[in-house]
Amino acid sequence: MNNTNNEIVTIDNKEYEIKDLSIEAQKCVSQINDIQQRTARAKMELELLQVAWDHFSKKLEKEIQNKKDN
Repeated sequence: MNNTNNEIVTIDNKEYEIKDLSIEAQKCVSQINDIQQRTARAKMELELLQVAWDHFSKKLEKEIQNKKDN
């Protein structure tokens, strides 16, 4: 499914004008668009969390190694 600026949605390789869809179908398109945006934001957040996890894991390992060396 793809929604472009000219208010066309593509479903199964067929284009539909959103204005010609039923109100319920328009709501579905809106919900799908929102879910796509939220999923993209969640993926970005996950990537940031993974980087932070790696950083603090390495920092912990370094701190433990420093304590062993002292």
